[in-house]
Amino acid sequence: ALLRIMAAGSSGFKKTSFGYGSGGLQGFQVLLSLLVILLLGVSHCDACVFSVDLGHESLKVSLVKPGRTPIAIVSNEFSKRKSPALVGFSPQGDLLLGEDANAVITRFPERIFNRVMATVGIKHDSALLAKTLEQHRLPYKVVPDPNGRETAAFEMADGSVLIAEEILAQILKYADRIAEAQANSVCKDAVLIIPGYWGINQRLALLDAARLADITVLA
Repeated sequence: ALLRIMAAGSSGFKKTSFGYGSGGLQGFQVLLSLLVILLLGVSHCDACVFSVDLGHESLKVSLVKPGRTPIAIVSNEFSKRKSPALVGFSPQGDLLLGEDANAVITRFPERIFNRVMATVGIKHDSALLAKTLEQHRLPYKVVPDPNGRETAAFEMADGSVLIAEEILAQILKYADRIAEAQANSVCKDAVLIIPGYWGINQRLALLDAARLADITVLA
């Protein structure tokens, strides 16, 4: 049922300058209605619900919570409403997310994962993935998922391997952190906005990433 909701909700998406998002005011109104219904009608959800508009290069986080404007796009720690969808690691091994990762991407491109949405739920040797890496000059070493699946994983300089869902989970955690900072409370229930062309494998991979991020996907 969840996958049917996600598939139906994705039909109105169109390409924007930063990826795929809702189709203008109409899409915003649909999202508003969905979030309000979820907040008022789902008994098991937390006091707040957030949504993440996931693009290939950036993300936007919206929040619904009693006492706030019915729905609002919230700002990140740098007071920006659009955040880079980046995950990386410093030479010292520190996790870098969003703006922090963007600040060093030109210095350490092999340590910063960009266009993560284009890597989840597809085979490691697919022509589509190879084209994405070549087109955007992404210097990643792609290897098969060590868990026995044929999906993409990435080998780091130290020999460690990260699967694509683990990287996407960090992006979702970053979005959750933005929402909780604005809500001033724990917020674990989410609506995830995804590209309309995604297939079943990519949608299932997104659900895996959400579980790793400890986020409950409502739609």
